[in-house]
This record gives sequence, structure tokens and C-alpha cells, in this order.
Amino acid sequence: MGIIETPKPGPLRPETIVEAIADAYSRRVLAACVKKAKAVKEISQETGLPLPSTYRHVNRLQEMGLLLVERSALTPDGKRYELYRSRIRGARIEMDGSGERVSWEPNEPVEERLANVWDSLRFQAGRD
Repeated sequence: MGIIETPKPGPLRPETIVEAIADAYSRRVLAACVKKAKAVKEISQETGLPLPSTYRHVNRLQEMGLLLVERSALTPDGKRYELYRSRIRGARIEMDGSGERVSWEPNEPVEERLANVWDSLRFQAGRD
């Protein structure tokens, strides 16, 4: 059995983010997956959404490119399941007389977070 490559997600678009955060349930799902990747069952328990609704929102947010599968895991009986992580840590919509602006803070993948921590530690060790 080979390694399954997950396609790299495309760039996020402001209108996609606005569409997602306009929905209260989508916001709850995204917020649940910011700090760590979670299984759909865990997202359902944390948000209080029924499991079928959670699957529907997770699938929609994944299609929109706002949730991604960070990794897969196996249950004790050998069934595979995915752990989802939000691609955004936060979002902001500003409106004034000149129009609206949408900004967001990306939620770095775990590999990038570890690389950044490692780089920071190496930098600090080099200064001592």
C-alpha cells in the first residue's frame, strides 16, 4: 500500500471566507478546528451539532478550501478516519465608505509550525 498524497489546497478567496463565516454553524466548525485537527465526531461533540449536520458542514468547508485533512488515523478496530484543521485562525470584515475589506490570519500546517519553532530555537541557541 502506497502513501496517499493530499492535494495542496489552492489560495483562499475573500468571498469564500465571507460566505463561510456568514453561517453560524460553519463558524463553529472552523473555530473548533483552529488549535488542533479533529475528527468529525469530536467536532460534533464540541459544537453541539448533530453528527449528520457536522458531516455536511465539514464536507462543504472542505470543498470551499477552508478545512483540510491534516492527517488520517485508525480506530482500534482498524477503521480509517480523517482529522480536519481550519486553514484560517481568524477573519475580519471591515466596511466603510470606500467598500469592504476582508482579511484573515492563516492557520499554519503542523509541519510549518514545527519548522518555525525549530528555526526560532536554532536562532536563540546561536545568540547565546
